[in-house]
Amino acid sequence: MVFNNIDYSDQGKYAYATECINDSLDLDTMCNYYMPDNIKNNSKKDGYNVNSAGLDVTLKGKDGDCYLTNGDPDSSKVRGICNFKRENEINRVRPVSYENDYNKFTQCQNMEYNFVNDCKTLLDINQTNVFADIRGFDCMPGYARAKCVDKTKDIDMPVVPQ
Repeated sequence: MVFNNIDYSDQGKYAYATECINDSLDLDTMCNYYMPDNIKNNSKKDGYNVNSAGLDVTLKGKDGDCYLTNGDPDSSKVRGICNFKRENEINRVRPVSYENDYNKFTQCQNMEYNFVNDCKTLLDINQTNVFADIRGFDCMPGYARAKCVDKTKDIDMPVVPQ
């Protein structure tokens, strides 16, 4: 996960890279095609499937260590850094506002999972002050994630224009 001397290993639990591929290809589709077997197998328990990955970072030519046989950078090739946080270059679960500290989400889990415990840890508060808004969001069927809310704080939701 080091390309052009930059380390991309901090891109998430299930981050991985594609090979150098033609930049005209759909990189979200290529992320799912190049998903390593260990990630395919391990991510199922978190509610993901083989079509859940998306492109997070595009590294073109030299940035992705994509070179021609003569050693020159190949600007027609790109390498994708992929993970389950994004799809079509859009954050999967977009909070209403990034400034709010209550925009914390758990990972996808089986619907029987105790989401309140994860929320308590994410918010670092007493369990009695935690509210877990559990929904399917972007998880595969039978799985959900929770939006964690500290009940002791005021929540200022902006008005969405209609």
